[in-house]
Amino acid sequence: MRSWWIGIGAVLSMWLGFAQVPQISSLSASSLPRSGRLRILGANFGAASASSYVTIGGVRCWTTRWSDTAITAYVPESLPIGTHPVQVVTSAGASNTVLLQVTARVRQGRVLWRFQADADYIYHRPAVGPDGTLVVHDSRGYVYALSPEGGLKWIHLAGVPYGPPSIGADGTVYVGTGATVKALNPTNGSLRWQFTDTVGGGLWIIAGPTVGPDGNIYVATETASGVGLGVFSLTPAGQLRWSHRGNPPVFDYGSVGVEIVFGPSRAGRPIDQLYVAFDEQGTGVSSLYAFRMSGGQQWAVPSGGQSQSVFMQRQCQPAVGPDGTVYITTFSSSAGHQLNAFNPENGAVRWRYTPPVGNDVSAPDVGSDGVIYFAHGLSYLSAVNPSGTLRWSVSDGSILQYPIVSPNNQLIVTGGQPQLGTPGFVRGYSTQNGQLLWQVDLGSENGGNQVLYSRPRFSRDSSVVYFGTTLLGQSSTDPYCYLYAVYTGNWVEGDVDGNGCVDDADLLQVLFAFGCSTGCGSEDVNGDGTVDDADLLMVLFNFGSGC
Repeated sequence: MRSWWIGIGAVLSMWLGFAQVPQISSLSASSLPRSGRLRILGANFGAASASSYVTIGGVRCWTTRWSDTAITAYVPESLPIGTHPVQVVTSAGASNTVLLQVTARVRQGRVLWRFQADADYIYHRPAVGPDGTLVVHDSRGYVYALSPEGGLKWIHLAGVPYGPPSIGADGTVYVGTGATVKALNPTNGSLRWQFTDTVGGGLWIIAGPTVGPDGNIYVATETASGVGLGVFSLTPAGQLRWSHRGNPPVFDYGSVGVEIVFGPSRAGRPIDQLYVAFDEQGTGVSSLYAFRMSGGQQWAVPSGGQSQSVFMQRQCQPAVGPDGTVYITTFSSSAGHQLNAFNPENGAVRWRYTPPVGNDVSAPDVGSDGVIYFAHGLSYLSAVNPSGTLRWSVSDGSILQYPIVSPNNQLIVTGGQPQLGTPGFVRGYSTQNGQLLWQVDLGSENGGNQVLYSRPRFSRDSSVVYFGTTLLGQSSTDPYCYLYAVYTGNWVEGDVDGNGCVDDADLLQVLFAFGCSTGCGSEDVNGDGTVDDADLLMVLFNFGSGC
């Protein structure tokens, strides 16, 4: 009998040990804006499960990390400004509560907002939907959807990204991971369907998924020894339309994923072709390919070598001009670094431009007037006419990378650093002559220097540019990165109401908000969390500017 009671006691002891109520010991911040990233530290959180969740103010949160002692959660965008209790709930019960002050997001100069992603970096370009929704896919595999105002809509764990996200006309989000394309519901991020290239076991995506102008999805997967579909197209419902392994077979050495681009096969025609370029190292010469959107390869030509580097272009990214001309940048030991123009009808070389200073080249980008922009020599930004002649070139010795021209053809945005080992910046240059118009310094935090890490993406009206970052050398204890939204138009320091003029209205806004220390808006001009003398002085010093 005694041994029976001992056995029961052991079982009860084990059950109690596994069923301890979670306990919050601390929060990473006492105050955060809506959609802010919060680390919750404590004990007995257990493992992530369907029955475990976090609430702030009684509202369930999106979470991206969950261990027995630490959770990463996001402040619900729906919460009202004020103080709210944070609580962890598991199958063992509800934890104690710790209060969190929830505030509004505050614009910091040109930076309209920045969203902290729970990963080391965002490498691929953000996608912008028809309604302005922003989507990014971070290095840990989480897909985030945000409103144009920076509010978090949803998070979906899709898997490590193998290409940039893309958004359909109905808002459906398409992402690639491994050899799989996933379609996500725009409302809540749930999985609608997935398609996996299983031919010969499948390899991985090397370009796309990209939504074409016809609404279908285009993808390229690695091909080797009979494995992989190659270039293929899916319907919005996830059905295979066609596939082509390429001739020569598509293959990229050390691929990181790029966008597929589209254009007309001849000037004046509707858009009917797509383009990809791969280095094919170890299997053949580097090639530029044209495929018909209806299926089948149109042509493939030797590209003249392809430039891939950690600074400028990790995988060849083609661009298409308004007349259909296809552009790529290349490197070969015989010709050096070049910008190349190809006839879309047959792949014939129209011209090659060799910059006077080579030493690395970025992917090209093309304005609505056909002018091509690219960075080269680490520190030069150049504009080349559609005829292949130099339009202008500028350099101040800083490192420049990833130039992108705005849809309205007024601005080129680049990332860069004053020099290696320093915090980065984002700059806006005039398309007319390369004049520097503005600069946003990204600064240092978490023990690392922040730099732009993805190619930028403009809003459809060109007023905002979005990009992902990384923090080089940051603490490995709590790694994170950002998605930025930067205003590209005319902005004057002290312009509180954003009308382009620092006047009485801005002064009155600061005076009426004077003394605010939580949830302050644009009246907190210097972004230090309080509206005080410093903010008032900034308005006064700039009074009359822009008017």
